[in-house]
Amino acid sequence: MNKQLYPILGFLIIFAGLPGSIQANQSCDDSLTGDFYKKVIPTNLERCLDEQPALIKLTTSGGLTALHLAAGNTPEPEIITILINAGANIETKSSEGFTPLHIAAAHNTNPTITKTFLDAGANIEAKAELGLTPLHSAAAYNTNKEIIKVLLDAGAQINPKIVLIGWTPLHAAAAYNGNPNIIVTLLDNGADPREPDSQGKIPLDLLSENTNLAYDKNIYERLSEGQ
Repeated sequence: MNKQLYPILGFLIIFAGLPGSIQANQSCDDSLTGDFYKKVIPTNLERCLDEQPALIKLTTSGGLTALHLAAGNTPEPEIITILINAGANIETKSSEGFTPLHIAAAHNTNPTITKTFLDAGANIEAKAELGLTPLHSAAAYNTNKEIIKVLLDAGAQINPKIVLIGWTPLHAAAAYNGNPNIIVTLLDNGADPREPDSQGKIPLDLLSENTNLAYDKNIYERLSEGQ
């Protein structure tokens, strides 16, 4: 892999651990696993918070809070609202600098979850390490184009750059995302296919690193427009 890709790998690795260990019998003690939030219903979460109010501030070894884990896993917007109303900080950062909105944008395919964070006042331009924004997160890893649309409709900048490597969200999508519609959505909303990164590479140059899209003629042509 091109050395230019290395700085973003920490972003991939920390998210790879999100689901956590799968528990056969869920209990409130499992509340720092992603699997808990895939399955928990609002009334049970409220019970857990009543029994263990401190869980709202507990973190995993990677600095992920209950809100981070819920952001990446729950299909229920009400779960997010319950945690926020219980005092969860929507801007708290993991050890890699990711807010819950970064996690939701990267891993939750339900656009209502991302919108719930935005409606609660989450910083749409929050910067993780290297300056990754939630739009970078969605562009790199989320296969639902509606997440991109929600962020852009809320005012996310279309061409922010990652520090050192100079990637825009379009670079991240070209290198990592397996859904061609993510690239199309970014382009349709003003992403610049001619914007170079710190090594002078444009998004088209990174497409060869993406085994899912490297031979997609339509995407190749779209990224080639204006060259």
